Amino acid sequence: MSDYKETPVQFGPDGSLIGIITTPADGPLAPVACLMLNMGANHRIGPRRINVKLARQMAARGISSVRLDLAGLGDSGPASGSEHFLTQAVLDLQAAMNLIQTMLGVRRFIVIGLCSGATNGLSLAVADSRVVGLLMFDGYAFPGRRAQLERQFRRALAVPTNPAVIGK
Repeated sequence: MSDYKETPVQFGPDGSLIGIITTPADGPLAPVACLMLNMGANHRIGPRRINVKLARQMAARGISSVRLDLAGLGDSGPASGSEHFLTQAVLDLQAAMNLIQTMLGVRRFIVIGLCSGATNGLSLAVADSRVVGLLMFDGYAFPGRRAQLERQFRRALAVPTNPAVIGK
């Protein structure tokens, strides 16, 4: 017997978004749920099915989650409006939170995003106070002047042995 239950859902204003809600098979639900964001053009399972594995592990510990395809990605249909991609991503994620709130009664969310999912997660956290936690992997980098100079220095040291520049 598994420790989780998975429910495919179709939601959003025009019903074009597709996701999977993973909940504990039995027992109480945690007061927080997790949104698992896709990376770039990859669909909701994540690289090497990381979102699937993580959702099932969290459900075994009482934490519900939803992994979804944003509008125009994976199994979700294209957005019906002409919003900027980042704005549309926030609207899609808010629709997922609304769905979880209606189905499970959970009102607080942790967002996990990798690469562009980190960007979308940060935008959602800024726009919606229901987000109480944010895990961002391989997202933003704000190198300072020292980091930029060190990078240029290391590249200059590598030039004599770099096969890409030898003989040019």
